[in-house]
Amino acid sequence: MPFNVALVRKSVLEQELSPGVAEPFIDALAAAAGEPAAVPGEAILVANLRLQMGDIEGALAEIDRLFAATTGSLALLQNCTILGRELKLEDEAWRQAGQITYLLAVLERLAIDSRLDPSLRPRALTNLARVCEQALSSEVLDEDPWALAERIEALLLLVKREHPQAPQLYAAQIRLAHYSRDVLGEPGRAATRLERLLTDLDLPTEGVALARLTLGECYLAAGDTMRGRLVLTHLGRDPDFKTAAGHAHYYLARLDLAEGHYTTARDRFAVVAMDNPAAPYANDALELGLAVAEELDNPSGGPAILDLYAPSLYYDLTAQPDSQLVALENFVGEAELLLDLETAQHLLERGRFELATLYATAGRGDEALAQLQHIVLDHPDGRFPAAALARRAAIFSRRGEAARARAEYERLLMQYPNYLFADDVRDRLKNLP
Repeated sequence: MPFNVALVRKSVLEQELSPGVAEPFIDALAAAAGEPAAVPGEAILVANLRLQMGDIEGALAEIDRLFAATTGSLALLQNCTILGRELKLEDEAWRQAGQITYLLAVLERLAIDSRLDPSLRPRALTNLARVCEQALSSEVLDEDPWALAERIEALLLLVKREHPQAPQLYAAQIRLAHYSRDVLGEPGRAATRLERLLTDLDLPTEGVALARLTLGECYLAAGDTMRGRLVLTHLGRDPDFKTAAGHAHYYLARLDLAEGHYTTARDRFAVVAMDNPAAPYANDALELGLAVAEELDNPSGGPAILDLYAPSLYYDLTAQPDSQLVALENFVGEAELLLDLETAQHLLERGRFELATLYATAGRGDEALAQLQHIVLDHPDGRFPAAALARRAAIFSRRGEAARARAEYERLLMQYPNYLFADDVRDRLKNLP
């Protein structure tokens, strides 16, 4: 008999059935769902339960027959909407990966191989584009990154062909460019995708700004700083895209510093920080602008120290982390010899923090901890000691050394109670074993 699959599904999933109980229970439901009088919701419920147990193939097999009927296709679309909303709430990476894999397969079939009402196909295609974006940003799928990029590209071409006005289509295409640049290490390929995207007459106005900003980032990552500067400068002058323009100027300021235009970088950082103080880049722009201004007037430093730091920023902008690490090691080593360490040296502090971050990313935890300890001990009234303590605690926590992580967090809260992210620190402290 008909029932509300959403309510029954919620009730059953909340039971947290153990494997020994769940398997015979699911098998019994599957037998009932296979009866001629069964409604589509029964098969969907079984598929969802199999999905919760990690059986993706079993889940897809359970709903295979539903695509051939209008009522079955509609029920699948409704269930995909529910699963899509739940993706952000799922804490387990393997379950999230299973849901994404399932949704991509089901929504693709709904779009091209089902009895879904033509008026509802745009909804299926919009959901498909949204899940494609989530698949690229979640980083939970185990499949080969190249294969994933090709599959997502094919699915987005399907959406583009069948429903070019899909709200999530262009966000997903920009996300694919990010994926090509950051995960596949192909900024040139990402830039080519974005160049094609910017010629698309269906691209929404708000998508133009984000695509141009990402294109400028991709040119920089590919080492083409001239074209990167050109695109970002053009975007920065566009009065219609104030938010994206501010981000473009932030990148231009970093590029100015990387290329040795120190006074220009200082002034641009100041304007960026003051123009939009709530922007995610504003704090970094303010801190870096202050560091450059202080270094230009530093009796024991000056442009010579900035010349040592600039290459690391260039390698960061051009996506060369190995070269950036070497450049930061050189900067820290040379700056220690040249600067008066009896006074606060904020650029050296920043360089140490960036070097520690790269060490941690490279799995060199002890070296990262040593650099962070220097920051904490050398000048405890500087700009980075609180962040250094938080980073040290995070490294200990990842290592499973909860007691040492707790000690670092408590030390941070005691010494720096006004730390900007103190609430986050308290939450992490509560969640430690």
